[in-house]
Amino acid sequence: MEIIELTRELGRTIQEDPRYKALRETSAACDKDEELQKMIGDFNLTRMNLSNMMNDPDQDQKKMQELNEQLTSVYEKVMQNEHMTAYNNANQELDLLLKRIKAILDQCAAGANPDTADYEENCTHNCSTCGGCH
Repeated sequence: MEIIELTRELGRTIQEDPRYKALRETSAACDKDEELQKMIGDFNLTRMNLSNMMNDPDQDQKKMQELNEQLTSVYEKVMQNEHMTAYNNANQELDLLLKRIKAILDQCAAGANPDTADYEENCTHNCSTCGGCH
């Protein structure tokens, strides 16, 4: 059971890390941003309408193209929002920390030296050459 308690301690430590706190803060800022929430709602509604239209046997190609363009436009606006940008940056920072933790644990479980095991980002973005990042 000691390893589980150590893991819980690691969880508490992660929650005290500035990267974790930044993600929580930026998430809260996104939630409070009424304009952003409206855009996200518009995006979801447009995506749902497009999905429904794609499943319709009598597809209106022109309407589908319009919805797709609208979806792209709303998505771009969402991603340019200052709170969403900050959230995405904070999320990437925490994700990198978690990848590093997982890589160290995976390597140690495979017999690597715990003092030297670490994460190296060497993704070629070509999954056919990959040993697995997930």
